[in-house]
Amino acid sequence: MKKSIFNSLIKISEKYYLLYNAFSDTFLILSPTLKKQWEENKPENLSTKNKTFNDLLIKGAFIVNSTLDEFLELEKKIKTIIYDENNFHLIINPTLNCNFKCWYCYETHSCSKMNKEIMDRTKKFISHTINSSFLKHFHLSFFGGEPLLYFKDIVSPLIEYTYKECQLKQKLFSLSFTSNGFLINDKILTVIKQCQKCHASFQITLDGCREDHDKVRYVNSEKGSYDTILNNVKRLIKNHIHVILRINYTSQNIDKTSKILDDLKDPIFQNNEYLTINFQRVWQDISQEKDISLLVDQTINLFKQHKLKVIYHYSDRMRNPCYADKKNEAIINYNGNIYKCTATDFDKTERYGFLNEDGNIIWENDKHQKRLNTILNNLPCQKCRIAPLCAGGCTQRGTEHIHNEYCLYNYDEKFKDKLILDKFENKFLQPNNKELIE
Repeated sequence: MKKSIFNSLIKISEKYYLLYNAFSDTFLILSPTLKKQWEENKPENLSTKNKTFNDLLIKGAFIVNSTLDEFLELEKKIKTIIYDENNFHLIINPTLNCNFKCWYCYETHSCSKMNKEIMDRTKKFISHTINSSFLKHFHLSFFGGEPLLYFKDIVSPLIEYTYKECQLKQKLFSLSFTSNGFLINDKILTVIKQCQKCHASFQITLDGCREDHDKVRYVNSEKGSYDTILNNVKRLIKNHIHVILRINYTSQNIDKTSKILDDLKDPIFQNNEYLTINFQRVWQDISQEKDISLLVDQTINLFKQHKLKVIYHYSDRMRNPCYADKKNEAIINYNGNIYKCTATDFDKTERYGFLNEDGNIIWENDKHQKRLNTILNNLPCQKCRIAPLCAGGCTQRGTEHIHNEYCLYNYDEKFKDKLILDKFENKFLQPNNKELIE
């Protein structure tokens, strides 16, 4: 037997330590005595020293068979999920237009709208995919631009078509939107709710507190969008539609972000299984020299204290890879061009392929397979204790570093520890979680 290469030991208090295995996703809380046994004994000696402890270590894969190639097992596990044929995730950009002009947005918001020809090709593709004998679940997403701008003309017909096809072929159907949330209305809710037993979700963004948000996203000089968006979030979760409320923060607005809590005092927001808060730093602000990490942590803790489920720095790409890393995923742009990742300037980035008249995706220059081939090819990942959590980073970054070694977390071991601690807290210490520490 041998100790796993995916183990981490982290001090969490004066009395206790956290032992974590990233492959099994198992946590053990160790007393100083158990920590000493773990550090000072070889695996073959632990069974005689403390059989109960030894059994837990084996069960949690902290100790593995001496002949086991753990990295090979990790690669098999990840590729089983990446190449899964049972699920397909289709993302559609009905338009790149938007009703707002956020300063940080990378889209050019050119005059664009999916026409009938591309809609017909998209429907053919949906039918082809759902007819696959391997497929069990079809997930339809809408992105943009703001997808709800053309809900009646494009989004609603595609939802209804896909739902009927899934019903006819007895396939599971789920639905999601990435939206600014301003245009949500009763008609949209009715269409979503007509898809019975359909898991539906929205990702909706606030740009800080009301004062800061309304400087970024406004209807006119006298009317912001903050209150309308937050009221629409409330409407969604009341209708049992899941919402990830993404809070965009910067070094300029983080100190006031806790003011949002004043607007989340309604009991409907607290301990609600349909609401998750997700803090994300605006990417253009990351290069700022000002260290705001402590302030960010303090703000997140305030949200948690108000019985809100918060996700921050959560990463588990082995069990839940990024959508863009999966073989059975594609983005159909309004003009029929095909991409893999939504973090793309669709007007300026070279396409991965196109949707032909028969509703088939034509992948160009082998780009799709080349992207998949980057998975875990980065040498530092093959020696990293949290490789199962980052799974080598995103495949987009992999294509950009084919000949260069890199680390998604800049080789920062303290930050890796923080990821593990955040994961522990997300799993056991959050509102609405079924797994709780007694």
